[in-house]
Amino acid sequence: METSDRSDEPPAREIRPEPEKLNDADLQAHVREIDSKCKNPELRTLEVYEYLKKSNFTTWDICCFCVNWLGTMSIVWPWLLEPTKVLSGLVYRAHYFFNDKILGEESKLS
Repeated sequence: METSDRSDEPPAREIRPEPEKLNDADLQAHVREIDSKCKNPELRTLEVYEYLKKSNFTTWDICCFCVNWLGTMSIVWPWLLEPTKVLSGLVYRAHYFFNDKILGEESKLS
């Protein structure tokens, strides 16, 4: 059987484990391995939060940005599309129908 040396072929995709099929020990080992290679989502969030605390954005501003940014990123990561539609619907519902409080007028990030 011949192998191809063509550089225009896409690289073989890595087989990713399915989290639901991993036992606790294997899942913890997998998480440690990934976290040793890059920052986890919580650390990334804390870095952005520390930066945003220096701004005049409200918590509502940040919420609106996050939901709309997820929508933008769903072009790159299609698995975000459906959850983002749900979140976007909640944000717009709150904006137009939670009239007891003007969203965005709450205190700034602290």
